[in-house]
Amino acid sequence: MKTQIKTENVLTITRIFDAPREHVWKAWTQPEQMMRWWGPKGFTAPVCKVELRLGGKYLCCMRSPEGKDYWSTGVYREIVPQERIICTDCFADEKGNVVPATYYGMSPDFPLELQITMTLEEYAGKTRMTLRHTGLPQGEMTDMCRQGWSESFDKLAESLKEEYPPAIETNSGPVIKEVILNASVPAVWKAITDRDDMKQWYFDIEEFRPEAGFEFNFLAGDEKNKYLHLCRITEVVPNKKLAYSWRYQGHTAETFVTFELFAQGDKTRLKLTDEGLERIADQGPAFARQNFVDGWNQIIGTSLKKFVEE
Repeated sequence: MKTQIKTENVLTITRIFDAPREHVWKAWTQPEQMMRWWGPKGFTAPVCKVELRLGGKYLCCMRSPEGKDYWSTGVYREIVPQERIICTDCFADEKGNVVPATYYGMSPDFPLELQITMTLEEYAGKTRMTLRHTGLPQGEMTDMCRQGWSESFDKLAESLKEEYPPAIETNSGPVIKEVILNASVPAVWKAITDRDDMKQWYFDIEEFRPEAGFEFNFLAGDEKNKYLHLCRITEVVPNKKLAYSWRYQGHTAETFVTFELFAQGDKTRLKLTDEGLERIADQGPAFARQNFVDGWNQIIGTSLKKFVEE
């Protein structure tokens, strides 16, 4: 979804991204994330440096399909984490020195300094991002900038889908969650099978061995209610698959959890499947399906991701 508005000397573009606000914020503030989408279609971003503080600078390079580099820099004037960034925007050389537009063969009417304001808002479980590029000359240059930003944001949308795949959800059947982790398969496998590692992102498990038939348990729940989970490993394929059953103490209904790992270059795609939740649906609101969806999103999409990528 996109909306574009043009007022005098201001280009405004609004986009809705199917991702949490924190993920969009990271895409704007972490160099390795910015390099995935910065620049129009066909361009790459081989260099991106960010000094995210008031008065700090950024320096980015866009490389055209023909191999020509365009550098830009700016100073951060306002930073409200997860909500807003205001910064200057200037052409630069590779050392970060501000240069006029003529340095890149553009019109001398292009201002030496522009301003970018980027805001993020929660929007029905997604993120509404609004960009205001102030000071652009009217006419062809504004149109070119509009196209460039729009194509960049198309790349940003794809980057968010790749980096943070959404949970595949239905009102019934298994809960499926996939996430791309910036870590090797062996590193992720260790994280999900080593008891000391698991304590850092999962739950405080007293003992754990990745062996079929091994039984383990842990406490989980909210501040008011803690539930003892009784688990039994059902399948282990090293570096590929870990599956176990679990039930609450005092209940017979079981559900089944499966972790599957897939190499994607030097990264890992982890697929989590939790099936059989309908077996415990009659145990009250505390066991509602959405609780499990939210819980796995937090555990896999945030806690595990942070642990293996630090």
